[in-house]
Amino acid sequence: SCVFTQAEIKHTLHARARFEYLLKRRRSTAGVFVSYIKFETDLYEIWRMRQDDYHLNDIYFTKLYVMTMLK
Repeated sequence: SCVFTQAEIKHTLHARARFEYLLKRRRSTAGVFVSYIKFETDLYEIWRMRQDDYHLNDIYFTKLYVMTMLK
């Protein structure tokens, strides 16, 4: 089973695309960058809590999340 629902994954992808758009703008502010970091940090904490709840200690999920963070 997956830690996130399809709707949550879709929302996450949409939010990441929005943050990347805002960061590429000429007048991007530090606040946008901080908000993006907070979003990713919160997402990671939710993932960790759910992983503990579901007892998903599969290394695959860790690698998948790290790969998305490095993009």
